[in-house]
Amino acid sequence: RYQMNQWYQRRVRGLMSRESQKGRSFKKGLDVNTSRKKREELSLRIRKNKRQEGLQKRRHVSTTKHEGDDPQEEEELLDLQRIFPEIISGIRSPDPDLWLEATSKLRQLLCQEGDDLPIQTVVDSGVVPCLVNFLTSDDPELVFQAAWVLTNIASGSSHHTQVVLEANAVPIFISLLDSKNDEIQEQAAWALGNIAGDRYEFRDYIIQCSGLPAICQALLTTTKNSLASTMTWALSNFCRGKPSPSWEAIRSILPTFSRLLHSSDSAILTDACWALSYITEGTDEQIQAVVNSGVVKRLIELLIHPSSSVQAAALRTIGNIVTGDDNQTQVVLNSGVLQRLGMLLTRPKKSVRKECCWVISNITAGNKNQIAAVRECHLIKPLIHLISTDSFEVRREALWAVANALMGGSPQDIKQIVQDGCISAFCQLLTDTTDSSILELVLDSLSVILKFGEDTSQESGFNEYSNFIEEIEGADKIEKLLYHDNNDISNKATHLIQTYFNFSEEENVDNNVSGNFQFSASTGPIQTFKF
Repeated sequence: RYQMNQWYQRRVRGLMSRESQKGRSFKKGLDVNTSRKKREELSLRIRKNKRQEGLQKRRHVSTTKHEGDDPQEEEELLDLQRIFPEIISGIRSPDPDLWLEATSKLRQLLCQEGDDLPIQTVVDSGVVPCLVNFLTSDDPELVFQAAWVLTNIASGSSHHTQVVLEANAVPIFISLLDSKNDEIQEQAAWALGNIAGDRYEFRDYIIQCSGLPAICQALLTTTKNSLASTMTWALSNFCRGKPSPSWEAIRSILPTFSRLLHSSDSAILTDACWALSYITEGTDEQIQAVVNSGVVKRLIELLIHPSSSVQAAALRTIGNIVTGDDNQTQVVLNSGVLQRLGMLLTRPKKSVRKECCWVISNITAGNKNQIAAVRECHLIKPLIHLISTDSFEVRREALWAVANALMGGSPQDIKQIVQDGCISAFCQLLTDTTDSSILELVLDSLSVILKFGEDTSQESGFNEYSNFIEEIEGADKIEKLLYHDNNDISNKATHLIQTYFNFSEEENVDNNVSGNFQFSASTGPIQTFKF
């Protein structure tokens, strides 16, 4: 008989090479590294989307709004481009009276919208060291303008960022976080966030220069929302990237994120949640530290925040936490997450439904009590509905959630899942997709159901589940997979046909001649399986 193992049930929990999972067996022939890579790719895609929204690097553009093309603005820009040599000469001049005006004009040139800014031309002019020197000026306006220019230079390529770093700007920016001027503080945090978001080496250098405690201290004293938002975004850039940042440094800022989660500002909440999501992508120790910081309940509250950006970031963090051990998952369950997840399953945004199914799939990869909690919260039927009706990406995640519950659940769980309509949804998937991993998972799920039907058939004398599968033409769909190119799929289909549908070896020989299989009549009475 086909023996089920733990590979499907623990597909995500095995991704991070956790100590608790090292002893688990994996299905022979299945590439565990491929499974890990797929989950990592999903995480990377989400990160990429957030980068495109400006999370990793931001350019400080002009706050002046114009309706359509403004001829006067275009003329001013052309003027700045024409006098560019004079601007550079003013910045490099030994006359301090020329510095502010020249730096301000250079700032105007670099804060325009678009991707064709002359950052490389500015770098080639050699003024970066001059601008860094201006950061120590006694004139706050000159400091602000110079910091703004350097921020936008650091928003360019890695080479541009490195030029700013090599001019020794980082220690000065860190010192400016203690400025009494809010605008200078914000610009310094902005610049540090851009530098940290470029490369992990730059990120680690700022950490070594004690940049994190300086940002956290500034966050404690500010009452300005825009400043707090920029600093929160900057902190999130220190929590991301591979290789991971120093755990000791990141652990020290967890209380700051715990406090930020109670902000009323959506941008702050979003960046704080994403930062926690990066942290919880690590080891069980890191997940436990986040759990111990007391943020779980607040994260669950944020799942129904009016902002979809906040919802997505909180959901990702919750999902990462439940990839930890059963105790960490239980903390999330005890905080009432299932009721909120049930609400998110019907949200119009596809990415939210998909992520929600992924979170539930990690919960149903837990112990029997956790699976029972999902069932008792009536989440199985909505998941099965998504398997039948949603886009392929959502159907895949919903399938994992139900399959994990079947393979690790109690007899009562299996019976309820079948009654909720999973057989029809599974059989439908057999012809709706050609994805081998999905086909394998469906066949394995049907195997669990049919084995359960056989084990409970003593009283009736027949397997009611196999009868029902035949009635809805599911057996025909399984039959079509007997000669699938994927040997695992072919073997699984053969196992089901031979074991549960009264297929004999004699019929196998006869029907191989014509290339078709036929099924013999069932030994028990035909009975419709009612849901």
